Amino acid sequence: MKVRVKTILYLCSVVWCLGAATVSAQTAAAVLTGRVSADDAEVVPSAIVRLKEIRRHAATDAHGHYRLNVPEGHYTLQVSAIGYATMEQKISLSKGTRSRPVMCWAAG
Repeated sequence: MKVRVKTILYLCSVVWCLGAATVSAQTAAAVLTGRVSADDAEVVPSAIVRLKEIRRHAATDAHGHYRLNVPEGHYTLQVSAIGYATMEQKISLSKGTRSRPVMCWAAG
């Protein structure tokens, strides 16, 4: 009986994961990528790039690059990092587009 319950729970979790992946793939209509740097062209690693309206975010890598798969729409792109003032920029993404905003700012 215990083996059967574990098997059923395992199968349910696999089905749930596959369903979540399908829903995620259906809602990601655009790709938002970019680079965050300071005004002296120095990259800003570990900056947080956030789309305020849908509460999705990503951290920049060691080279200041980020990537987000998002639904099409109009967003406020917010970038924050330790030692810098928070910046915001309005962007529009349509289905199938790749946007590459480059955010640069002076230390705050």
